[in-house]
Amino acid sequence: IVGMYPKECKEDRVVIRNVKRLIGKKYDSVDHTDDIKMYGAEAVKGKDGYCWFTLDDGNLYSCIDIASFIFAEIKTHADKLLDHVEAEAVISVPAYYNGVQRECIREAAIKAGWKVMHLVNEPTAAAVSYGGDNACRNTILVFDLGGGTLDVTILSLKDGIYRVESTYGDDSLGGNDF
Repeated sequence: IVGMYPKECKEDRVVIRNVKRLIGKKYDSVDHTDDIKMYGAEAVKGKDGYCWFTLDDGNLYSCIDIASFIFAEIKTHADKLLDHVEAEAVISVPAYYNGVQRECIREAAIKAGWKVMHLVNEPTAAAVSYGGDNACRNTILVFDLGGGTLDVTILSLKDGIYRVESTYGDDSLGGNDF
């Protein structure tokens, strides 16, 4: 998840990036040595114990708030493409996300106006997107090396049905870590 500003914005604007690495994590559980380099600003400890950021308007925003801004922007574009048809969303999340992090993503999307039907691990979403022969019976390994994480999932595919056999992720490999 990356903060979004129009390209014509001045360079001195605060743009929060890599917030997906912090969402749902307590402030004290994270090393803040390189916050500015990693996230674009210093994280502060909110009253709830989670990471918050000060944006250009001087107000503090949680990682959920920042994610909801991004989901709102995506929804705006989707509404234009779908002519404002109410749509249900299935959202992919890093495989390593725990229950708290998944709930934070769900909350951010709902806050932005999405009707969230399900959350699915990113490698599983990639495998389903790729497709497969319905008559095929295979076990596949999916690597998702993305903008901030590495996720690996082993899926079995039998008669067009995917089953997650195992999944693992590393939130410190990908994106800025290259």
